[in-house]
Amino acid sequence: MDVARSGEGRTALAVWRGSSLAEALTRQGLDTMETVAWIASEANRRRAARVRVDEIGIGTGVVDWLLQLGVQGVEAVNVARGVAAGPLRQQAGGGLLAPARGAGEGSCGAPEGRRAAR
Repeated sequence: MDVARSGEGRTALAVWRGSSLAEALTRQGLDTMETVAWIASEANRRRAARVRVDEIGIGTGVVDWLLQLGVQGVEAVNVARGVAAGPLRQQAGGGLLAPARGAGEGSCGAPEGRRAAR
């Protein structure tokens, strides 16, 4: 998840199924809380095991709100450094939703060590 706020920027969400990019979704003109609601909805609908959000700039607040709302699997990512915390610290991969184990075909997945295209 690469977060933009209002204006010309677009918030982008990369959805992975296995090692393949399944969908690239974008939204324009969302404020911070609308972005949080969109991410939470997509993560819940797809039963994502991981939700990686680029924490640079606006994304920091988005990460905080997702955690506050209890969205499972939220990971802060600094795309300049990789994942900020947890076992994936050395891996790139901002902007990704990953499936829960055993999730249905409509779920999404993030390949380990892959970086979302910019």
